[in-house]
Amino acid sequence: MGIGEQPPSDSDTTDSEKEQKSFYERFHRDIQNPRFAIEVVALVFLVLYTIFSGYQSCKMRQATKATITSSETAKKEFEMSERPWIAVVPSNRERNYRQPEQYECDANFR
Repeated sequence: MGIGEQPPSDSDTTDSEKEQKSFYERFHRDIQNPRFAIEVVALVFLVLYTIFSGYQSCKMRQATKATITSSETAKKEFEMSERPWIAVVPSNRERNYRQPEQYECDANFR
């Protein structure tokens, strides 16, 4: 300490305490402003909208996967039901068991 300077008293606050007190005073003043209330409501709406959009995206992915699985199953079933069928029918001459060359082939395409 120099000559003529007084030692700091306990009542003096530090700079950080002043800044914190200043912040709380501004915050208290801003809360009373209608614009602050609108900004808080907009922030809450934004958070809720983001959550809802994420949920929609998740459900859309699940639906897409289910659709792909369903379409693949339908494609396989269609291929199985629409393939050509060949039936071997014995000739009308003899229906007894004979040599294979005595049978006629009847191609039955649907």
